[in-house]
Amino acid sequence: MKGTLVLNATFEPLSVVSTHRALTLLTQGKVVALDESPVFFNSENGRINVPYVALHKNNVKRPINLKTTSWSRHGVLVRDGFTCAYCGAPANTIDHVWPVSKGGKSTYQNCVAACFPCNQKKRNKTLKEIGWELKFDPTVPSVYESILNRARGDNEVFEIWNKYVSYYMPAKKLVSAN
Repeated sequence: MKGTLVLNATFEPLSVVSTHRALTLLTQGKVVALDESPVFFNSENGRINVPYVALHKNNVKRPINLKTTSWSRHGVLVRDGFTCAYCGAPANTIDHVWPVSKGGKSTYQNCVAACFPCNQKKRNKTLKEIGWELKFDPTVPSVYESILNRARGDNEVFEIWNKYVSYYMPAKKLVSAN
């Protein structure tokens, strides 16, 4: 399971927590399950279904600024759908568009997913030097996009989470990619 989407009392997405944390919040009475998965655990008090989505009973202070997403290699791969930004093949590495050897930084705007052959061909050259173009402009994903990206590959979870998260992303809606 991908985890549990936790919503504030105002239905604003807060975070994705582990199954263990979701069950803890449920048993402490801090959240209620909105959408339950078929996965369950037996306890001395009975059977507890793991929620796909949980709602806080009380409004809680947001733990982070929900407008920013911290950079990660995995985040770049997920943002790009594990697809090479140069040739469209399946990607398992990242490439710095402006090479690190020439002052490029590890940011969402400067990093793209790349297949191993393209990454090796490009090496430490700029796109102009090698005559290549990107298939898209790399952008920083919003926190809401990052939440939905965690559900990619599982259409059922993606559709359930999308009901709650897409409201906060009016500019664009993500399409599930298996």
